[in-house]
Amino acid sequence: MAFVEWKVPSFAFADREVQVGYIDEATRIIHELSGAQHPKERIWVNVVHAVDGAWAIAGMALTNAQLGEGAAAT
Repeated sequence: MAFVEWKVPSFAFADREVQVGYIDEATRIIHELSGAQHPKERIWVNVVHAVDGAWAIAGMALTNAQLGEGAAAT
C-alpha cells in the first residue's frame, strides 16, 4: 500500500473538480515514481480537514477568514 495524505484548512478541496484532479494526479505520480510497479489499486489518497479556527501558524490559531487574508497578503 501507498498512502497520500494532506492536512489542510476546512475550505481546501471544496470543489469537486479539484478533488478529482488532485486524487488522479497524486495517484499518477506515485505510480510513475514506482516505475509503474506499484498498482494504482493499492494507492490510497485522503484529505483531512482542520476544524475552522483550529489551523495555526506560529502558535496563533487562525480562522478560515484569517488564513485567507494571510494568503492574499503574500
